[in-house]
Amino acid sequence: MVAQQVWLEPIYGRTAGLVRANIPDYLVYFLMAGLVYWIYWKHDNKKCILFLVLIGGMFLVWNIQLVVGYLPVPHFFRRSISPVLFIIIFNMVYSVIKIFGSKRRYLAKTSTVVLAVLSLFVVAKKINNIFLIDCCIQTHIADYYEFPNEVTESWRWANINLKGEPSVLSPSTMTSFYLTTHTSLRPFLPTAFITMLSMEEMEERYLQSHRFFGVPGDIFSRRLGGELESNCYEYECFPDKGSNLNDSFGDLYGNYVNSRFGSFKSFTDASYMGPVYEKRREIIEKMSERYGKILPNRHGIDVDYVYMGPLEEQINKVDFTRYNNLRLVYKNPLVGIYEMRR
Repeated sequence: MVAQQVWLEPIYGRTAGLVRANIPDYLVYFLMAGLVYWIYWKHDNKKCILFLVLIGGMFLVWNIQLVVGYLPVPHFFRRSISPVLFIIIFNMVYSVIKIFGSKRRYLAKTSTVVLAVLSLFVVAKKINNIFLIDCCIQTHIADYYEFPNEVTESWRWANINLKGEPSVLSPSTMTSFYLTTHTSLRPFLPTAFITMLSMEEMEERYLQSHRFFGVPGDIFSRRLGGELESNCYEYECFPDKGSNLNDSFGDLYGNYVNSRFGSFKSFTDASYMGPVYEKRREIIEKMSERYGKILPNRHGIDVDYVYMGPLEEQINKVDFTRYNNLRLVYKNPLVGIYEMRR
């Protein structure tokens, strides 16, 4: 009898949010709690209690998975904590200046000016970053992230000529990102980060989109597993080619697999070991099996338009002019937009 290891799913979504990367954060919170108590307890205990509760909330943010049962994106936890930290630190510095400045008036005035200047520096740094990026960005990086005019022209044409918010079909989740951002079109296959569709519906749309574009089964499996060769190196590639070919698993499932079946450490380390790896492989195998059973259906998909651009051709190039239910409404050297006839 072969023993089979079983992963207890609920355990991994509720591990404590303590890893090497955020230990300094915890130390800062403890230090701040001590300073708050020392500065405010005797002089203003209500403010002291308020700040201590806010600091306690910082610990809770890192361990929210213990409350809700799954792990949201921890990469942005510091952003939710930073404004509170700024308010507390600024108030502490102001209080210390007020206490010691009552005896030394020059200290109070000098410190106030220094605080004001430092605050202006924070804003000035952000403004300076904008000007530096605009004037001095490396040419090869700017060229890499610049879309061909034909692509942006297709977005402009769609905004002018396609009224309302028509749905558009593409197997590329990168195209979904850009169409959502730059046009009023609604991607039939959205990404997990910008949709309220159920996972079941997302999977079905992913399968149908690829089948509509005639993607071979082996390409489908390798793409979902992130195993396709881009045949180019970094900045030599077409913009987003690597992500377009191999990041569709993350775009389809978002952080679901890592946060549901991994530990806090595996999530923050982007590790696919243990139960995360097993679940990922299981999902890919099941999706590949389902894909093999789906028959081509170029009539039953409820969309208004089909988008064929450079990112779609990387997945599978299809000549849609051969299909009677598709009418070409826009064409340039890189992009074709087809209307779905009902």
